[in-house]
This record gives sequence, structure tokens and C-alpha cells, in this order.
Amino acid sequence: MARLIFLWAITLALVSIVNAITLTRLFEIQSNSRNKRFASNKIAESSALGPFTFPQKVDHFDRKNNATFSQRYWLNSTNYRPGGPIIFFTPGEEDASSFLDFLIKFETSLLAQKLGGVVILYEHRYYGESNPVSVRRTLVIPVWFWQRIYPGKPNTFEEFCQVFNNATTTSAQVAAYASWYTVYAAAADTCEANQTQDDCFGSYDPKNSFYTNTTLNNAGRSWTWQLCLEFGYWQAAAPKGHPTLISRLVTAEYWQRQCPFHFPDSILPRKPRTNYINKKFGGWKLEADHIFWINGEFDPWRPLSVASPNAPKRLSTEKSPNVVIKGAIHGWDDFWSPTIVIPEPIVEVHNQLISSLSGWLKNFNATK
Repeated sequence: MARLIFLWAITLALVSIVNAITLTRLFEIQSNSRNKRFASNKIAESSALGPFTFPQKVDHFDRKNNATFSQRYWLNSTNYRPGGPIIFFTPGEEDASSFLDFLIKFETSLLAQKLGGVVILYEHRYYGESNPVSVRRTLVIPVWFWQRIYPGKPNTFEEFCQVFNNATTTSAQVAAYASWYTVYAAAADTCEANQTQDDCFGSYDPKNSFYTNTTLNNAGRSWTWQLCLEFGYWQAAAPKGHPTLISRLVTAEYWQRQCPFHFPDSILPRKPRTNYINKKFGGWKLEADHIFWINGEFDPWRPLSVASPNAPKRLSTEKSPNVVIKGAIHGWDDFWSPTIVIPEPIVEVHNQLISSLSGWLKNFNATK
């Protein structure tokens, strides 16, 4: 029986106001990681690690449907020891080839080294080259907005924060932001030369290329389909009475009304089937053993997780630990490399995770 440790990744990032010391340390990690990315990708892109493919069933619930598509994956078994687990990692928002570094470093590799496991990077269907269909209506939407505007300029976010560090009053911060935006963001050429502001940023014209541009391998459209149909993870302003970094004009309804423009040939529900999804999979009330819950204190996705301030209080137990990393934002526990000093709060979580998984594996192997 295979031992599967599921590590879910989310690739969206938002700017959060966090502990300055920890944030500065994270910048060093990210900068070092980017500087070494080309060298590490030479290893990760080795044919020994993949990509590999196998014929995946299009429909696992219809026994009469034998249609298949080419399912892509990568694996690294260099750390495997008998009895070790499978570290199964499936990024669910974009082409999996963007995550090749997870085969040789980051948290997945740390677990493989400590537990003697095999890392499998598995591409989510309808992303990258793992498409059950050969032609479909798709759209180029940048998932990592920051990287799209500033390719090849890894220190822009740090410069953005430094501008604010030098501003001690609200008015000074507004002026600092305006200055920063003028220098960096305005030079990004976000809009086409012949576009008006309405053409570039407007959302009411169903003929806008924002909705009609079609290519096959497009993560943005696949993710938008999931949002419109099931998740409704709309990044909107905070509820009234709470501070918000996003305009009050950006609401769930603002995003929802765009769904028919994205998918004019589909019959979509009036709003995402969130109640159905929560009922089927448990939502905040999901109870299961051998799940290690990890969230960042300021993770923008935390309100959707079991660590949401609005969720029923969840105790941290030996069979189901629940950890919120103080001062952290999204995905900080992913960071690990043998050549980088990792901040202590992340090291503590890694140690807890390894301890828990080691115990679970020991108990599992003893019952085989």
C-alpha cells in the first residue's frame, strides 16, 4: 500500500504587513533562491526526473468511459529508503513545470531526505500539458501579477517595502506609494499602446480580449472556471467595519458577473456551489486523522482555511496538529534549502512536521 502525504500548494500571493525582521529574512531566502534557480533547474530538468506521462482516465466514475489523456508528472527517488513515503505534490493552479525546484529543494525535498521518501510532482488536469481535451476556449491571465509586471527584477517588492519603511505618517505613505508607482509600475506597460483605460481595465465588454483570447495551456482560465463553478475564492474588499487594502468597489459580485463573459457557451450556476463543496468535503468541520494543518498568521487565504478566525475552534492534537506560523504569510513553510539559513519559526514548524510524520509512518509500517 502506498503511503501518500498530500502537500497542497496555492500559487497566489498578496502583500501583507508582517514582522519586519522575518520579512527581511524571507527576502534573502527568495533572492538567494532566484539567484540559484537557473543552476538548480538544470538538475530539476534532468531527464532522469521527468517529465513522464501515463494514460489517465478522463472519467473515473463512468466505467463505460474508457477515454484517456496524457497525464504528466516528475519524480525524484534519490532519497528513497525502504519503508519511506511518497511525497505527493500537486500544484493546482498552473503548469507544473514551474515547480521543478520542489523536486530538489523546498519543504518537499526536506521531507524526502528526513523520511527517506520519493517526491512526485503531479500536474493537475486542465493545467500545463495534462489536458483531457485538445481544443478549448482559454485565456491568458497572469496568476503571479507581480512577476508579470516585473520579470527579471526580483528586488522590486523589497524596494516597495523600503519606501514604506521610510514613511512615518499616513500622508507620507500615500506620497511614497505614488512615487514608487510612478517609477516602477507606470513603466510596466500594462496596457497596449492603442488601448484606452476602459479597453485595458474595463470588465463590461464581453468582446474584450480579456475574455475572448483563446489558447490551450492557460492556467488563468482553468482557475477562473473553478472559481466560477465551485470555489468562489473571490479576492474582494474586507467586510464593512474591517480595515481593507482593496477598494470597496471590488466585491464578490464584481467578479461573479464576469463569469458568463469568460464562459459564454457554458451553463454556470448563479453563484459558485460553495455550499455543495463544503457539505461534500466537510469545510471548516472536516475531521480526519493524519493531516498536519499549517497556516500563516497573515496568509490572505487563511479565512478560507480551518484556521480562519470565523471557523469553529480546532484543537491541535497528536493525530491532527494545527499550527499557525506567527507573522507569516502564504506558503512560508515551503521554504527550505540546504544552502540557506531558514528563519527559526519556519524551522520549528518543519521539525514538528517531521516528528509527526515520522511517528505516523512508524505506526503504519508496524501494522503492515
